[in-house]
Amino acid sequence: MSISAPQDHFSGHAKEYAQFRPDYPSELFRIILEHCPDSPMAADIATGSGQCAVAIAPRCKRVFGLDISSEQLKHASGHPKLSYLVSRAETLPFKDNQLDLITVAQALHWLDLPHFFEEAERTLSPLGTLAIIGYGNCLVSPEVDRVVEHLYEAVLGEYWTPGRRWVEQGYENVAEQMPFGIPKVHKLEIEKHWTLAQFIGYLQTWSALKAYLNDHDASALNATWAALTQAWGQGTKAVRWPLTLHLCRRK
Repeated sequence: MSISAPQDHFSGHAKEYAQFRPDYPSELFRIILEHCPDSPMAADIATGSGQCAVAIAPRCKRVFGLDISSEQLKHASGHPKLSYLVSRAETLPFKDNQLDLITVAQALHWLDLPHFFEEAERTLSPLGTLAIIGYGNCLVSPEVDRVVEHLYEAVLGEYWTPGRRWVEQGYENVAEQMPFGIPKVHKLEIEKHWTLAQFIGYLQTWSALKAYLNDHDASALNATWAALTQAWGQGTKAVRWPLTLHLCRRK
């Protein structure tokens, strides 16, 4: 069976992605790493700008951050224990049983799942852990949320890839496909205190918005940004995302 060609949806805005995508709470990585041996050998798949890879690096022997986008990797954060590689998730450049931990943060829906899961089984050690991380749509306030929902559904609806619904569901729909049995699920939350400019910067990293702007002039979103500005008001606001962690461990 052939492997489908990868799609790169983020190279065109790699700098903005690195700047405006939220990072993850420390509690997430505490849970993941307590299921791993001390100083694990780890790989972060579809690492993007490296938020997950950098977070686990201090407690790992070595971390490899992999992505198909060399442009994304140019803007990724560094760490002495972290190396970045241009590589597909479905053909990992590791030996059998070489890894103790594989993480996939907010990216499982972009992968060819059967081939990726085969590679995870091949490369993970006998007690290795696969950690699937995803966060859903954010909440700010009723006024802001109404504007964002209109943008998300009415304006950008046809531009989201089918896998986006997996993200909304916390990847629950693919849990039975994951290797090593049904995963253990942890429910957490990301919380950031952002200005309006930071929040709009985040919205502008959405892959669907970038696809929409391939077909429309940027001025088509002026009414949305005006409505969001009015709904936001002044100062910073708490932005919250529901965060789900699926942990699969070999036994």
